[in-house]
This record gives sequence, structure tokens and C-alpha cells, in this order.
Amino acid sequence: MTQDRLKNPLIVTQFSVNLPVEFELDKAQDWVNELLTELNENANQNNSTDQFRDTFLKIKLRAQRVNHSVYHDVILFNLLVESNYRTTCVKTLQEMISPLSFHSSLCFVSNIFEKEEELSEQTELFINNELHELYFFDKRKIDIKEAIHEQIYLYVDQYPSIEKLNDSEENGELH
Repeated sequence: MTQDRLKNPLIVTQFSVNLPVEFELDKAQDWVNELLTELNENANQNNSTDQFRDTFLKIKLRAQRVNHSVYHDVILFNLLVESNYRTTCVKTLQEMISPLSFHSSLCFVSNIFEKEEELSEQTELFINNELHELYFFDKRKIDIKEAIHEQIYLYVDQYPSIEKLNDSEENGELH
């Protein structure tokens, strides 16, 4: 069963071991709406929030707690993010809708392992036959909003251009 609400921060123990839980979140979730508002920040400042009704941020999230032989409680997330947000073209300074779509795999391990030599320089971890972006939780609390925020800004177009958007649409490229 898919859930449409997810409190942030998450508590590690809210997930049962080896039992995946799926979430489909959108701007009805307060912290997702905050992320969408931030994505829309570069749009024309004269816009009211009503003019952002045509923007969206959808997050599909699959969470699973696993017991790892070394790191003990590990929370794995498979993440699919899709968005249309308003921004400003860097060439023409015209407002535009920019698409965003990406998949990412994240894992959270306890911050007691953060200083371990094996993980101190790592940004990724191979668990359950999949490579995951590595994050740490503190006091059994996971700040999923911050992790998703970081992932969004890894994938967001830093130089949005209407011309580039039109070219990619003509070539049938995915965003």
C-alpha cells in the first residue's frame, strides 16, 4: 500500500526490517511544498504563489530497513523525483517552466560509522547489490528532506535556457 504522507525527520525504528514501504508525495506534504517553493525561487519575483499552481514536485519513495553485518540498521531509499518549476532563462531573462526528472538510490547508516576509515571518504555505498548515495543518521533520526534537497540540486539545471529546452524537446530527449 502506498502512503501519501511522510513526516520529517524519520525515525529508523518506524520501518520494519526487510519490509519495504512506498510513498507518493507531492506539494500537499508541507516539506515537499517547501522544496517546490525553493525550486521556484529564481522565477520572476513579481509572481504570487497563485501563479505557481502550474508547477509541481512529485516524489516517489521506496524505503526499506535492512540489517547489515557491519553497519547494523541501514535504511535504503529508492527515489524518483519529477517536477516542473518556474525559473528564468539565463540568456533572455524570460520566465520559463523547467522540467526535472531523476532517479536516485540513497542509504542511511548511523553517524557512529561516519569517522570510520572505511566510510570517512566515501560518498557511496554498495548494499543489496546496488550502489547508493551515502548519508548518515543521528540519534536514529533521518532528515529525508535535506537528502532529497541535496539530490534535487545535483540534478537541477544550473543554466536554464529556453533555447536549450526547445532543442531537447525537438530531439525527444528526456529531462
